[in-house]
Amino acid sequence: MSDSKSFVPIQLSTLVGDLALMFDVYIKVDDRCLLYVRSGDEIETHRLKALKKKKVRKLFITGQDETKYQEFLDSLLLNSDKLNSEQKGSLASGVAESASEEIYKNPQSQAAYSTAEKAANNLIDIMSQNQDVLLSILNRDGSGDGTQTSLMHSHAVNVCSLAISFGEELKFSRDQLGTLGIASLFHDVGYAMMKEGDQALFFKDFKSMTPAEQISYKQHPVIGVEALQDKPFANATVLGLIATHEERMNGTGFPKGINNMSPVQECHALCCLYDRQVTCLGQTPETVINDLMINHIGAFNLEVLKKFKAFMKNVYKLG
Repeated sequence: MSDSKSFVPIQLSTLVGDLALMFDVYIKVDDRCLLYVRSGDEIETHRLKALKKKKVRKLFITGQDETKYQEFLDSLLLNSDKLNSEQKGSLASGVAESASEEIYKNPQSQAAYSTAEKAANNLIDIMSQNQDVLLSILNRDGSGDGTQTSLMHSHAVNVCSLAISFGEELKFSRDQLGTLGIASLFHDVGYAMMKEGDQALFFKDFKSMTPAEQISYKQHPVIGVEALQDKPFANATVLGLIATHEERMNGTGFPKGINNMSPVQECHALCCLYDRQVTCLGQTPETVINDLMINHIGAFNLEVLKKFKAFMKNVYKLG
């Protein structure tokens, strides 16, 4: 134990059991970081599961070991074919969750954007043609510490994973999947720049909002775009996806009420809608899947809705 060291949090889900680590790992007890695993040792799988059951989400490394930790992640991602679906899902979602946290802390930084880009590419590689990994991500205990901000991080990771996987089903190109992933991690970043009262609207059904609340909520895509629009590193297609993630094909969406979207924009908006209903509003996947075919025909192309329904039923192995 050392109080003079600088400690950096890491996602517990990025550690794989029974694999030698390249760095010391610490656990926080009260306000102090205690050595938990020495460099060169392993964290047994049962210990990782015990930590997860205790709702431990983060462990810690020293600042000087950040490079070794990144090398460890890169090695795992490069050799992900040796991991099972649950391990792949845990690793990929952990990396994406870290990216989401970085985005919400400093959405206008190039570092956050680069982290999102890398996380999206990792998800593309790990989930390619493997819906079991997507299911593992969507079924993970993603509630974090139970705060609304933590739920927003989970929502971003879910939409990122879902949009990439469904986009692959729709035969989108690698570049299109990449922009989908980045935009998904950023799509609700306007939340981080809104007042606390307005942030609560992300967990309220739009139809139950007052007119004043609806006006406030409708601003979040605009706020998200404005945070990035003058940044030279921000891809214009990503900005377009952020801007249209609440739009609908029949003009009933916002902020502009457009009635035409590209296939990639429609895929993104559909995945954002689906996971908001599940993660932010607490509905079951089956309920949302069925509701899409009843109350959202016209808002999205019928053939896209049919493909999404079949895709999600296959992911969740529903009859």
